[in-house]
Amino acid sequence: MPVSLQRFSLVKIKTAHVYAISGRLLSYAGTLLLLITLPAVLSPDLFAEYSLIWPIGILTSTLLMGWMNGFAFRKGQELIGSDGETLRNELAGFYFGSMILCTLAFLVLLELEVGWPLLIPGIAFFSGLKDLVIKVATSTQNYLLFVGLQLVNLLGKIVAIGFVWYMNLNEIEVVLSLLVLTEVITIIPALRFMKKIKVTYNSLTEYKLITEGFRYGVPLLASSLGVWIISLSDRYVLSLFNDKSEIASYVIATQFSGNAILIPLTCLITIIYPTLIKIEKESGLSNAMTLNKFYINKYILLAPILGLIMIASLTLVLPILYKKYDVSIFVICVSIISHVIYGLSQFLNKEFELSGQTTVITKSVGLGAAVNLLGNFALVPFLGQIGAISSTLVAYSTVTLSIAWQSQYCNGKH
Repeated sequence: MPVSLQRFSLVKIKTAHVYAISGRLLSYAGTLLLLITLPAVLSPDLFAEYSLIWPIGILTSTLLMGWMNGFAFRKGQELIGSDGETLRNELAGFYFGSMILCTLAFLVLLELEVGWPLLIPGIAFFSGLKDLVIKVATSTQNYLLFVGLQLVNLLGKIVAIGFVWYMNLNEIEVVLSLLVLTEVITIIPALRFMKKIKVTYNSLTEYKLITEGFRYGVPLLASSLGVWIISLSDRYVLSLFNDKSEIASYVIATQFSGNAILIPLTCLITIIYPTLIKIEKESGLSNAMTLNKFYINKYILLAPILGLIMIASLTLVLPILYKKYDVSIFVICVSIISHVIYGLSQFLNKEFELSGQTTVITKSVGLGAAVNLLGNFALVPFLGQIGAISSTLVAYSTVTLSIAWQSQYCNGKH
């Protein structure tokens, strides 16, 4: 490794990195809180309903705002400015327009009296706005704001779950409304940050930012949709052929095992990616990829060990904690293996994210999503949970192998 990169070879534990890890852990603490407590607080049928509804809101948020949020993460310092107080007017206009669109959708659904779908625009907008502030805070290394947002979100979820448990509430609309409220409350720490923002106007750059964001972010949006299909569509296919208790058991097994790998992986990437961006800007893409290769080798060495530890832990603990659910040990094991394989792709795709070739990632994820859907409809009617998780394994393996092949192909051309 070149001498100029030695100071980047191992990320030092600095105050900023402690904040970054803390914020990420708080984020996943909120996710795990819902995953641990909701199956215990709600009935199996209601937990299955929640598991089928909430992801639709997140998908809507991704389709509406995710493409710009991905661009904001990559270009955070340029969008906000070195003073932390300058917001490009195109970006402000985009989110104002999104708010109007979600408000109109809410009013239409209110008039139609559709029940829980009424909450989808709220989930979409407030989750998307929270995601924007988190991404900008991370990319500009404003980790104190990042921690504040995640801490408030966690406290909001604790209060919401406590209220549901204490009042013995078993109405899906009430549960979803409380969770939407936590998304609204989460934005509170960002109010001081957003209050300082100065919206700038420059006729020469009007709409240029949106166009650039569209080119960069839309392929990532398609990629996010593909990941959603691979990780969540199986529960919807299961719902066509199995009862709600089967869905609830499958969700518990896959969500615990998936997060067991994704939590440490995401914490690591939270620190690594801003470092790679910095090196790419200062020293060029090749130097950034030299460091990325170092992390890939470490992941290949350590991830299987982590996977084995998590398999042993979860297969022992989950059947004991959730006795009213039929948690499959086979599903736990295969899900962990799937996420270990997929985790490798999160390092391999950094070359294409940094070089702006996000369509490469989209093609790989799209291929995996197609494989997943075909596998689900072919196997789930006959094999149930085993068919669903087997399709997930093949799909994640397809994504990783495709990105690895394209990385080798691109490097071979150069």
